[in-house]
Amino acid sequence: MIKSNLKVVLTILLINIFTFIGIFTGHSCVKAADNKDFKIIIVSPGNKDEIYETEKLQLGKIIKNSSGNNIFNEEVLWESENPQIAKVDNGGLVTGIKEGKTKIKASLKNNKNIYTYFSLKVNHKEQVDTKDVIKEALSNISEYYKEEISFDYLPAMAARMTGKEFGIDADNLKRLMIHPDRSIFTLEDMIKKSNAVYCAENIMTLISAGKDPYNYEYKDGKINYVRMLVKSQKENGQFVVLKGFDDDNIKSLAYSIISLDMAGEEYNVEKAVKALLKLNNDKKYSNTKFGEIGYKAMSITALSKHKDIEGVKEFIDKCINEFKEKQNDKGGFNGGHNKINSSVTTAMVIQALIANDVDPLSWFNSGKSMLDSILEHQKDNGTFVDADGEANDDYMASDHCYAALSDLYTGKSMYKTIKLPRKKDLNVELISNYKFKNGQDANIEVKVRSNVDREKEATLIAQLYNKNSNKLVKYSYINKNIEAKSTEKLKAGLSIPDSGEYTVKILVWDNINNINPLIDIFDIDVLQQ
Repeated sequence: MIKSNLKVVLTILLINIFTFIGIFTGHSCVKAADNKDFKIIIVSPGNKDEIYETEKLQLGKIIKNSSGNNIFNEEVLWESENPQIAKVDNGGLVTGIKEGKTKIKASLKNNKNIYTYFSLKVNHKEQVDTKDVIKEALSNISEYYKEEISFDYLPAMAARMTGKEFGIDADNLKRLMIHPDRSIFTLEDMIKKSNAVYCAENIMTLISAGKDPYNYEYKDGKINYVRMLVKSQKENGQFVVLKGFDDDNIKSLAYSIISLDMAGEEYNVEKAVKALLKLNNDKKYSNTKFGEIGYKAMSITALSKHKDIEGVKEFIDKCINEFKEKQNDKGGFNGGHNKINSSVTTAMVIQALIANDVDPLSWFNSGKSMLDSILEHQKDNGTFVDADGEANDDYMASDHCYAALSDLYTGKSMYKTIKLPRKKDLNVELISNYKFKNGQDANIEVKVRSNVDREKEATLIAQLYNKNSNKLVKYSYINKNIEAKSTEKLKAGLSIPDSGEYTVKILVWDNINNINPLIDIFDIDVLQQ
């Protein structure tokens, strides 16, 4: 340990710590080794030199020259003196393996004679069958929801995932909570007062309850929530149903993406995803009870299906690393409004990690997991309070924890598992069995039937291939817009040479640019004369 010059080193550390890695506090424990040219300081967040088995601890390092200036271009090699007690990866992430003591060594890659040690103790953690713990907690909250008068989107989704095992039939929920309150508004009022969050939550609720969000029966008419949401997408990618509310609203955008993906609906995915990344980059976080961490959790949940788009994977990884750094010593996360150990925020992180194939139960701080954190807030009647120091049950906390427990129990993300069972947008049928011969025209006709209440494109393509070389000789196509709920015939043709072996291929795509096949390719060999 640094002794006589401890105050000087800590002062330098306070000045430079956020410049270096941005996550460690001024109260961090430091171990140092001096050399006339360089000094390495190992930084442990929160004065921490003890962890539990399976718990992880991210160590940092600061390298200084003889003048006390930070050196940023030197790499450090990490090594555990006893990997059977604790292992460390190339980035300084330590994982406790079994009870005991070890030292973590950090040495300069270019000069291994310059090094320092960090002493670490690993404590034993009693192994608990978390499946049974989750099952008991789910059973308790399910008893509460059996008596609930209405189901909002999260409990409806949880009921779809796990309700059957715990006595809740998702197909026969007593009352669905459709926003705004459907009992007091006319159809016209419902539409006027809707926003993107309401539309998205209603879509999730209806799909989970086995209803049709394209054709929801209201007391004085029908509402198509999916089309209402899709039509609201703006040029910048955002969904703005209610101007002034949905603009630059992360929740509106994230929930719109989630709900439309669940419905299997078409929208401009890339623009929506890029808009969500931008809103996070611009820190459009309102002062809500779940705080900035909650916003990021809902964002990476929405983005989890779109990692092929530039910037998404990097943003998700960044958020996950931040979550790991901010997990508190009770295993959970603090929320907005100065809420300590918020069960709402923690439940949102649990669902975000599962959606991105990360096991939340593998994360510990001071021996506590996220599951420990939310269960600390479960009351005897199965409901949840939100944060430390609160006594009253909180409907938002109960909804989010019910959803998180369902995801933990199944090991699957409800947002990616629950989908709208629906017919294909277009059904395609060949009108006759075709026989083609050399020297004749190949005239092809198909019947396309629309199953949706909007116009859809369809493209019929006829191709002629040389059978021996498998090369395309010629092709023709026709594109047509199929009106909602209608049936159209598409015709295409091409001439077949007098001699040679050929195959006619029949394809039907949504359009010539997207190339999404609507049927399997038909191959028909040409009969030689």
